[in-house]
Amino acid sequence: MSAKLTSGSTHTRRDGYWHYPKPSDFQDACDRINWSVALAYTTFGLTALQMALVWLIAIYILLCLDQDVRASSSSRDPSAPSPQD
Repeated sequence: MSAKLTSGSTHTRRDGYWHYPKPSDFQDACDRINWSVALAYTTFGLTALQMALVWLIAIYILLCLDQDVRASSSSRDPSAPSPQD
């Protein structure tokens, strides 16, 4: 299916570019592009949300839980017998 360009004003407007008539299914192509862009943005947003949640969980584990373990082990009663006794 090759389109033959003809000289003259048939497919041109006075801007110097070739213009073909709009295809009959052009709106369907626009709708498909719009859906693809929306899905791409949604995918990016969900991926960014998942990454943020993973970072928050990692920060919580590394900063809060690790500190709680150290604090509880160092706050033992000094008069209590040590496990080595």
